[in-house]
Parts: sequence; C-alpha cells; structure tokens
Amino acid sequence: PYSLWTYNAGDEDFTDLDKDGRAEMIHTAFVDAEAGKDGRAHNYWVFHLLRFTGGKAVPADRLRPGFPCWILFTFKENHRPTDQLTDQQKSKAWKARVPDDVCPAGRRVTAPPPASVSPSPGPGSPPSRRPATRSAGRGTRGG
Repeated sequence: PYSLWTYNAGDEDFTDLDKDGRAEMIHTAFVDAEAGKDGRAHNYWVFHLLRFTGGKAVPADRLRPGFPCWILFTFKENHRPTDQLTDQQKSKAWKARVPDDVCPAGRRVTAPPPASVSPSPGPGSPPSRRPATRSAGRGTRGG
C-alpha cells in the first residue's frame, strides 16, 4: 500500500472538500527555508491537500483557497499564513525538503478513511486545531 509521512495525523485530517464521496487529506510538513523578508532563515509548517488516486497521493490544493498554507514556526501559537517568503522561495524550499518517507518525527498514514467523512470547518483556511507550537525535534530554527 501507498504510505507517506505527516505530522500529528488524525481522523480530522481527512475530509471530502468537493463532496464527490472521496476523501482528501490535509497533509502537514515541517520545512526550513532561506532568509525571508526579515533577512533571517525560518522553519514553517506547511499544510497542503492530497487526494488518493490510483493508489497514489496527488496534490489537490486547487480544491480550497488558502492551500498550500505556510505558517511561520514561532515557538508560540501562530495560525497566520506567512508573508516572509515569495512564491519562488516557497517552491524552492518545498523541493529541497526532506522526502516525506524519511521524516522520522511524522506518523505514517497507510490508507485514507472511508469516504463518509465530514467537511473541514470554515472555507479558505486550514483547521484551527493545528498548533504551530509543536516541537519538531532538535536542530530546528525558530521565529
């Protein structure tokens, strides 16, 4: 079966955004990036949507405005999308991240839940339960 790493996975990470009877997954990654607008390098929580098609996870960010959502890791509560990085910097950081299948701090997800999942709360933003305050392990750079 197909599997991938995500952080803090739970049933609430699966939802049917487009009401087609198939679940999408809110995938969470921890990404470090080059110096942003403030001249300093930071880490980010990145939330993006995946759909499972043909046994593979494929990007589905187009289903909901606001995805992918990049949140600056600040060591305190923070749910605001960052303005530190340009789209080009985000793309570069995303491509350079550690591959999902070797990320030791995540939780492996091996199959989507049944299609009878409830939709995400509130249009245009990731669920508010997602804390940007969780420790991602040693060696991380913060706000």
